[in-house]
Amino acid sequence: MFFIWVGIVMLAAIPWSWFLIGVGAIMLATQAMRQMRTLKVEPFGVAMGLLLIAAGAWDLLSIPLPLIPILLILLGGYLLRKAILSGAQSR
Repeated sequence: MFFIWVGIVMLAAIPWSWFLIGVGAIMLATQAMRQMRTLKVEPFGVAMGLLLIAAGAWDLLSIPLPLIPILLILLGGYLLRKAILSGAQSR
C-alpha cells in the first residue's frame, strides 16, 4: 500500500500534508489488521501513524506553533527511556 500511495502522490502532485496523512493512515491500518488477526500490535507503529497524521493535519491547517518538533522530541525521549529501562531489567 505504501508504494501505491507514493506513486499516486507523485503522479497527482498531492501536497506534502496529504502524503503524511496517507502514510499515517496506512500505518494505523496495518496495526488494525494485526489486531484483527490476533497478532501483537506494535506500539511504535501506532505512535508513528498518529504522529504522521498529526503532522499532516498540522501542516494542512497551517498552525504556526512548533508542536510537531516537540512531539518528536517527546516520542524520542519515551523510546530512549523504554530502551534504557528494558536493558536494565534484562541484567
